[in-house]
Amino acid sequence: MKEVLISKGMNRKLKAGGIVVFNLPAGLTCGGPVCPGCYAMKAQRMYRSAREKRLWNFEQSKGVNFVFNVSVELASGHCKTAKIMRWHESGDFYSQAYVDKVTQIVANLPDRVFYTYTKRLKDWDFTCLKARPNMILINSAQFGPVNYGDEAQVEAWRRAGALVCPATGGKGPVISCNSGCNLCCSLKMKAIVEARGVVFRKH
Repeated sequence: MKEVLISKGMNRKLKAGGIVVFNLPAGLTCGGPVCPGCYAMKAQRMYRSAREKRLWNFEQSKGVNFVFNVSVELASGHCKTAKIMRWHESGDFYSQAYVDKVTQIVANLPDRVFYTYTKRLKDWDFTCLKARPNMILINSAQFGPVNYGDEAQVEAWRRAGALVCPATGGKGPVISCNSGCNLCCSLKMKAIVEARGVVFRKH
C-alpha cells in the first residue's frame, strides 16, 4: 500500500472533528529551541512510527512533486470527504519554498478549509498564503514564545484580547475541533482569529 502524506491527527480533538493533518518533525522545522512541554515532541519521542512518518513527510515536502501529490490526495481517496485540513499539528514552516508550495496547494482546492498555527511569520513572506480566502493563519507567537499556559496566564492573555480555546483544560462536556467549536477552522472567524490570536490552557 502506498504511504500517504495526509493523516488523521494524533490529537483526539482533531479526530473527533474529522480534520485531517499534514505533519512535519517537531524541533527540526520550528526554527529555534523546542518549546518546554511540547506535545508534538513528546509524541515523537514516545512513538517511532510518528517520528518516522514526520521525517518522511519532511523529505517529501522538499520534492518537486509535493504540490501535485498533496493536491491529488486531498481531492480523492481517504481525504475526499474531509473538508478541513490542518497544516502542522506537529512542526512548522521551514523555508520560503515550502510556504510557496503550501500556498499553491491551498489555491488548488478552494472548496477546502485550511488552517494552521505558526511561530515563523517573521521568517518568511506569508502575504500570498494569508490572502487565500480558504486559509486561516494564526500567529502562535503573538503573546510570547508559547501560546499555552496555566489558568492565570491564559486569563491575562484573554484580557489582552486573545481568544481562548474551549477544548483545553476547561470543565464540562468534551469539546472537539469542528465538533463543538470551530473557532480556528471557520472562515467566518478568519479575520478575528488572525487578529486576536488563540491561546490554550496547558493540559
